[in-house]
Amino acid sequence: LPVAGGVGLGSSAVCKETGNCVVIGVDADWYDTAPEYKEIFLTSVLKKVDVAVYSSVQDYVNGNFAGGTVTYTLKDGGVDIAPFHDFDSQISDETKSELEQVRSGIIDGSINIHAILGIE
Repeated sequence: LPVAGGVGLGSSAVCKETGNCVVIGVDADWYDTAPEYKEIFLTSVLKKVDVAVYSSVQDYVNGNFAGGTVTYTLKDGGVDIAPFHDFDSQISDETKSELEQVRSGIIDGSINIHAILGIE
């Protein structure tokens, strides 16, 4: 999970060369944005900037744009994980179900991320 800009592509190149690892991309779906390494991308953590831009434009058009800081979450579609693409058949249904339970728990508040991170 290389969260350091271009370092991720270097990490991906090493992963592809050695065949000893997989990568979780960040910000966008690296399967689409760096297809030369797609066979080593397990998934990507997505910052869905399109959701923020669309929401801001809608707020402006509707006269509700206030500016300031807005935090987007799983609940409003502002963040997500990408599909498993080529790894999908290797991810068990049990794991996929557990991920969906965690996702649902975060969205409905039964999993308190702030408490888990100790930042309440």
